[in-house]
Amino acid sequence: MTTLEGTPFLSIILLIQLILRYRWQTLKKGFKAYCYEKNRKLPPYKHDLIALAKDTGLLSELSQDWTGFLAEVSQCYFTARYPDKYKEITKIFDKKKSRGTLKPTGVIYKWLKKKLA
Repeated sequence: MTTLEGTPFLSIILLIQLILRYRWQTLKKGFKAYCYEKNRKLPPYKHDLIALAKDTGLLSELSQDWTGFLAEVSQCYFTARYPDKYKEITKIFDKKKSRGTLKPTGVIYKWLKKKLA
């Protein structure tokens, strides 16, 4: 099996997939929680973070950078729903880029928590 920096390549792919899946889910759950609190009804069944932000009315409060980040991370939903598509995500995100999603995810999540308070 091919290795990259001493780690099996497949393990790196799975790591990237898990990192992105949980970051996408964190933001999705945050927007859905806000949507519920705002409307007092079940949030829409959507995977797209941009669409969820729009439904909550928060999209206009996000900068272009944050909107771009949400659009990029939204591409990760299919690996959560269809794990056999893991190779697709590695075309978009490599190990370094997936690690770079931690800080923006945290910032947006904390912002959403403040909105909910």
